[in-house]
Amino acid sequence: MTFLARFDLNRTAAVLPLVGTINNLPFITDDVDIAKAGTTEIWQVVNTFPFEHPVHLDLARFRVLGRQKLWTAAYMAASLPPLEEGIRWAPDPSPFLIGEPAPPAAWEAGWKDTTLVEADAVLTLLVHWPSVDELGFDPDAPIPIPHDAEGHHGDHLEIRGYTWHCHNLEHQDHDMMQQIRVQG
Repeated sequence: MTFLARFDLNRTAAVLPLVGTINNLPFITDDVDIAKAGTTEIWQVVNTFPFEHPVHLDLARFRVLGRQKLWTAAYMAASLPPLEEGIRWAPDPSPFLIGEPAPPAAWEAGWKDTTLVEADAVLTLLVHWPSVDELGFDPDAPIPIPHDAEGHHGDHLEIRGYTWHCHNLEHQDHDMMQQIRVQG
């Protein structure tokens, strides 16, 4: 899972004409990750930005396992991001990690739904995807969205499952948010 900044041709007059993405994907896409309900996964969240992002997983909980600095320039140069948004890009950060992982701070010892991903770093999480019984409802039931939402048209205009996103509102509103389908 990679946080990536892209030049935004629609915002050329902005002071910083960039848009943040997760895995180089827009929010409304058919290319979504699938998790199995009732399971636990290890995630690595890669932050290629020179500043931190609060990351939030809806309806899931996680434990911070550690953080490690990333040689971002080498990571980006080894596998250049696609020029256009919409092509998944999330290379393995392992060859570009610097030093030893830092353990979570004492105040991060318990289950969380939000934490910081430091600048030029990789955050490792233990993510638990609750079952329908644990939640009391099916988060993968469809939520219809308007046909012309965000100018998109097609048959993929319903949202299912969970979202995970940067908790900076202006980043979340500009595609730094992804769907995750959690299935039984």
